This record gives sequence, structure tokens and C-alpha cells, in this order.
Amino acid sequence: MVGAYTQHISPTLTFRYRSSIFLIGFYTLSLVCFSLIVKFGILRSVNPPSSTVRGMFVLSSFVAGVAGGGFAIFFWQATKYLIGAWGGLAFGLWVQCFRDGGLIRPVGIRWLLFISMWRYSSL
Repeated sequence: MVGAYTQHISPTLTFRYRSSIFLIGFYTLSLVCFSLIVKFGILRSVNPPSSTVRGMFVLSSFVAGVAGGGFAIFFWQATKYLIGAWGGLAFGLWVQCFRDGGLIRPVGIRWLLFISMWRYSSL
């Protein structure tokens, strides 16, 4: 009975916690990979990519997402502090998708939205 009060129950070994960490890492790295493909991989002067090339873009984003999820699970002690920040970024991106070109047009205010969502959710 003496040791019963000194035991520490940690939620870090539950499946739900690990899956959240994996999904955050997957989402982040696949989004970064897709953004880099759209910015640098598709030339506007060339014809649109074929369906095979578009499938390769999706496959590379998926592979990068799996690698990001594995990285996030492997370094879970550092990742657990960033879950709220990534959730705030996802919420800010969701708000921006309500209108074509973004709900908030000025770039400075857009950055302010992302920083405030990141900061508010990581408290």
C-alpha cells in the first residue's frame, strides 16, 4: 500500500495519443511536400501534367506523409509540445479555404491569422 500513491500513470502509451501524433506528422510533411511540388514542380508554361504524373505527385506526398508520421512518433517527446500549434495551423488553413484566393486577402493579416492560431492553440 505504501507504493500505491507513488505510481505515475502516463497517457503516452495509449493508441489514441500515438495515432494523433502520427496524423499530425503525416499531415504536416505531406502538406509541405505537396506545396513544394505545386510551387516548383509544375511549370505553368508547359502543358498540364498527365494523369500518371499527377498520380506520382500524390504518391510522393503520401510517402512523405508516412515518413513524417514515423518521424513524429519516433521523436514523440518533442512532438507532443507541437500538437496544439499544428492544430492551430490546420484551423487557420481551414478558415482560409472558405473563398477562392483565401478568406483574408492581405498577406500581412493572413500571417497574423496563422501566428495567432498557432500561438493560441499551443498555450
